[in-house]
Amino acid sequence: MKSSAVTAAHCQAAPAAAASIKPSRPVETAYLQGQSGTPFPVIRGIGWSEDQGRRPDMEDGMVAISNLAGVANAWLLGIYDGHGGRQTVEMLLQKIHGNVLQHLRSRAIERWQRYRQRAMSRLQDIRRRLDELHFQQQLACRDVRVLMPPTQRLVELLRLGRICEWVLQCEEPSQEGRTETEKSSASKAPTPPSFLTICTEEDVHRALDEAFVQTDVEILRDRVYQSGATACVCLVRPVLRLDLLLEMRPEEISDADWAWFSVERQKPNVIPASTPSQHAIVQADITVAHLGDSRAVLAYTDGHAERLTHPSDHKAGCERDARRVESLGGWVFGERVNGMLAIGRAFGDWSLKLPPGKANPPYSPTSGAFDRLLNIFGTSPSHAAEQAAAERKEYVVSNAPDVRSVSLTPERPAQAPGGIRRNSPSSRASESQTAMSGQETGAGRVPGLLVLGCDGLFDVCSDQVVAHLALEFLRQLVAVHPDMSPCEAAKATARMLIEEAIGVRGSTDNVSVMV
Repeated sequence: MKSSAVTAAHCQAAPAAAASIKPSRPVETAYLQGQSGTPFPVIRGIGWSEDQGRRPDMEDGMVAISNLAGVANAWLLGIYDGHGGRQTVEMLLQKIHGNVLQHLRSRAIERWQRYRQRAMSRLQDIRRRLDELHFQQQLACRDVRVLMPPTQRLVELLRLGRICEWVLQCEEPSQEGRTETEKSSASKAPTPPSFLTICTEEDVHRALDEAFVQTDVEILRDRVYQSGATACVCLVRPVLRLDLLLEMRPEEISDADWAWFSVERQKPNVIPASTPSQHAIVQADITVAHLGDSRAVLAYTDGHAERLTHPSDHKAGCERDARRVESLGGWVFGERVNGMLAIGRAFGDWSLKLPPGKANPPYSPTSGAFDRLLNIFGTSPSHAAEQAAAERKEYVVSNAPDVRSVSLTPERPAQAPGGIRRNSPSSRASESQTAMSGQETGAGRVPGLLVLGCDGLFDVCSDQVVAHLALEFLRQLVAVHPDMSPCEAAKATARMLIEEAIGVRGSTDNVSVMV
């Protein structure tokens, strides 16, 4: 069996290096201990497997980056399914993750300036209210008929005021990879949070959308014409909800939230040492962006499966993409774009990006790739790439992803006497069992597994089947091998799903799975 290249950048992957990650064979990951001062890891272990199947070539690729941008428990995961060759997949492995970080940084800087403006407005209001409290205190000291304002009210205002001052004192979110001179000059200033943690859901969605389009343009610029690829990229990150915090009333800020700002705020890439359910402003989110029929499925501990990618898989025959293709001058025949491609959205496939009517002489799938691009664009592909970068266009085969975010943070439970219960597993085995036990800290389901897979898996297995098989296999595996690490268990589960797809259900495609 030929194996695809898999990018695995585990442990302290710097954003500066992310743009130049080179494909390599996957390495066995160590058990991911939660770092001091971090919440419980959303991802406790990760594993993957792949099989060429009956295809003559292996055209899939995968990537897993931990501690993304230096942020503990932040991950970027990707699975890419190539067609027409591996060139587009290789480009994705090298470029897309650096582009994602680049656009996230830009969005975070813009967002931080908005936070500073809002903090200034709130601080002015807090100072006015503090003056009113001070006047009321003086009046109460002189007149026994006037009630002294509650001390708690003063404390709440001071807390919110200190938080607003901290936001104003931090000029911009922290960037990993600063020089020693920059670090030294900024040492006296308060340490801001990482850019990765302050982006809102809107920021992340726009950043992923822009990164996908930029990467596709770079594929054209590098003259990769004939091949294409579907892609599913997952960003898992701790989120500091400053957008909520700066709109809160003083009395709504919890002791846990204040504890982070009063103690942990000096650590820019660390989110507080307690479960996210204790915090109104600390959450854990997963955001999925995809082109084509590679999927991400969230399996909950009760067996429920939730597809995080678009229900249509971007199939060319689905009503939404078929209408879009036809509106741009293309056509769908045999549920394929221009009779050739089974999906309506993908990276690469630049000879199909514009409708065939643009080509002169008429479009022919047997003509040379460079000539087809020259005919389609009326100019060289390199010049066309510059035009595509300058102004965003709609293409018959779209490079605009569907993006969706899901919160992985349980709702804050009602606090019983004695405080909120915390899970403190004493071993790797107990940790795996806790993750699969179905215990809920609040209302709603508890996420158990995230499964990324290409169409070689999901063409023969439904989302629900994948969730059921993976959860049941993992439960039995943990029972038989209680000393197995989460990473080892995840790898075995991924391999089981591949054996099910190829050996039991007869998939003939390349099959790649990440759990």
